[in-house]
Amino acid sequence: MDRLAMTALAALLLAACGSSTPAETGSGAEEEPMATAKTGSDDEGAGVVALDEAGSGYRFLVGELTAEGVEVCKADGTEEWVNPHHAVGFTVLKPKEGLSLDALEGQVVVLRGAVDPKGMRFPPVRYEAECLPKQMRSDWVISKSGIRLQREGMGEVGPAFAVEGAEAWPGFEVTRSGDTLHVKLENTFEEPLVSVVVTVHYEGCYGKPGTAEEKAQAPVLAHGEKLERDFPAFVEEASNTPNRTTHRAFSVQLQARSKEVAFDFDRRLSRAGVDIDCSERE
Repeated sequence: MDRLAMTALAALLLAACGSSTPAETGSGAEEEPMATAKTGSDDEGAGVVALDEAGSGYRFLVGELTAEGVEVCKADGTEEWVNPHHAVGFTVLKPKEGLSLDALEGQVVVLRGAVDPKGMRFPPVRYEAECLPKQMRSDWVISKSGIRLQREGMGEVGPAFAVEGAEAWPGFEVTRSGDTLHVKLENTFEEPLVSVVVTVHYEGCYGKPGTAEEKAQAPVLAHGEKLERDFPAFVEEASNTPNRTTHRAFSVQLQARSKEVAFDFDRRLSRAGVDIDCSERE
């Protein structure tokens, strides 16, 4: 990883760290069903709030769960990942004692808990040598789980999310039929999701990779309502290089707002069992 990329990744992890001992999460409280969170309000407009009004009240976090760490390059030329932890998007997770998230790696999950303003404490990292430079775009972050895409809404949940419970989330599905992707989003929560945006992110197939995207939007999704759209598996975008305009669908990103449910969501299609290869267009 080049120095710029290492600095960017270190900054993300530092933002998730605190200098105080993390607070207890109150794990003895009676658990509520994951997908039936109550808003505590009978107002018709409950859940329609600005993001900055919602932050500390998040009780649920939705996204793809991955195993992460910090890359350290050693003097002998080898590399290793230290300070292992889990994340949903760019949100660092702090599971309660005894709660293992290993079985959910690579899945879209819903986590029950609360934002932890003190963040996650990691031991200091000792860098023995500078990592070899890697060619990468400015929106790429090299991580233990592979390249993560910097995007709108990433890491807005808070310094860390203290997790009381976790399970696979049934509210998202993506499938492929020929050259068509079908994306289905369902609001499994009692409160409405507002300003919903589903974005399919495309990566260029040839030469220096560019990007493209296509979106579907809904102003409000009430409990049980669905947003379903078809997207192309490949798109053609203008390019300065002749015959190198093909882009393949790479991931599906989701943004939505609510009082209690937060999203840090970028679902890699390959992890969802949807393989789209540029060689299909050669």
